[in-house]
Amino acid sequence: SKEMVEAVPIGPGESGEIDVELDLRGVSGTKEASAIVHTTDEKNLVLTLKAKATATQFFQVVPPEINLNKMNWQDKRDFAVRITSPLQKDFEITGHDALPDKMEVSYKKEMNGDVATWIVEGTYGPGVDPRAGGGMLNLKTNVQDKFVQLRVIAWVEGPLTIKPGAFVPLGRIASGQGTKKEIEIEPTDAFDLQVEKIEMNNLTIDQKLVTVTPHKDGKVIKILIEISPDAPKRLVRGDLVVHLNHPAARVQEFQFNGFVR
Repeated sequence: SKEMVEAVPIGPGESGEIDVELDLRGVSGTKEASAIVHTTDEKNLVLTLKAKATATQFFQVVPPEINLNKMNWQDKRDFAVRITSPLQKDFEITGHDALPDKMEVSYKKEMNGDVATWIVEGTYGPGVDPRAGGGMLNLKTNVQDKFVQLRVIAWVEGPLTIKPGAFVPLGRIASGQGTKKEIEIEPTDAFDLQVEKIEMNNLTIDQKLVTVTPHKDGKVIKILIEISPDAPKRLVRGDLVVHLNHPAARVQEFQFNGFVR
């Protein structure tokens, strides 16, 4: 926000005006500003002029934000909002910009006398990308090219939970002792997860010195990475490509890294 004060010098016996402009863009509620005026009047050498304005949103959205909270990637969630305008009783929603992936919306108008209320209903999911986390809806109107923004928030749980993550730190590996590190892959539903194939690429040591073994523990896939005690003193790094039978997570890639000292 900004305040602009335009002052014009006033001579003896003259009158003048001081224009104060308040920028209310992005402001909700009351905003105040002040201007300090210096004069030659010995009784009023300094005057403080105050300006106050109240910003009113052109459109009111209830609820102001759509929070779908935590949801699984294959869930489908419904939402609805009501839109009115305190400044223009009747208005039209004429369309919308491209919707976020896996989101659908519809809208209808209700009249209460000469006051319009638009009801926007939508769904999010299934098949949501866990990285998306919702999105922004931009609804177009017939009012001075204005639009209504609706923010949809979701914390999306993907099809798999992976520990420790895509990067597997081996840390310091004692020379002559080797080390072991395990990756855990668990489906977030009751899916019977299976490993179909594991590829090992970009190794910095001989492949015979690295063993990768998958096994099943309940519904959890555990992949054990073993570095041989015969590994030379140097950087140990490699990439794993794990092929799974999950239709929404066919391939998972991991990088492991450590140093033999």
